[in-house]
Amino acid sequence: MKKFFKEHYKSIIATTLAGLITTIIIWVVKRTFPNVPLFSKFLTYFDKEITVPIYIVLLILLLGICLSFIAKLLFKKTRRSKTREYDTDEVNGLVWEWSNYIWPRHFTPLCPKCLAELPIKDYSRQNKYFCVSCGFEKGYDFNHDVMLKLVKIEIEKRERTEKWKGAEKRIKEIKNKP
Repeated sequence: MKKFFKEHYKSIIATTLAGLITTIIIWVVKRTFPNVPLFSKFLTYFDKEITVPIYIVLLILLLGICLSFIAKLLFKKTRRSKTREYDTDEVNGLVWEWSNYIWPRHFTPLCPKCLAELPIKDYSRQNKYFCVSCGFEKGYDFNHDVMLKLVKIEIEKRERTEKWKGAEKRIKEIKNKP
């Protein structure tokens, strides 16, 4: 419980302050403009004394704490937010490009020599990537769907292990290969 309050004390304080400030504003408006028709009709709701059972107050407080906890879980920083700039890398002898803002990711093969997009000749059991700009060709003994799965696995592994930081170096190395 101590850890919970240590992590969420800011949201608890903010919620409490918002309630106090709202109460003060209503009190000031009520005292300052008692006869203004626009405010008087609205403020009649606040003239009546009401008694609220303590369990209702505790329930509202508990609900606020739970909602702030859920919001923190939903909006916490993820590993993916740290690697937003990581969108190009070399895998299996080709350079691959994707967007981190579209999910699921769409991987596009690029020529390792000139970085042009590679058209794919996809056969049932093998595929061939070829560059119309520089004439680069590379074939594999499995189809394009298998290649995409391998690329996805490798990219996600590099994100988990922080090896994504060496992507520029890997691309330069493959570009300089004969």
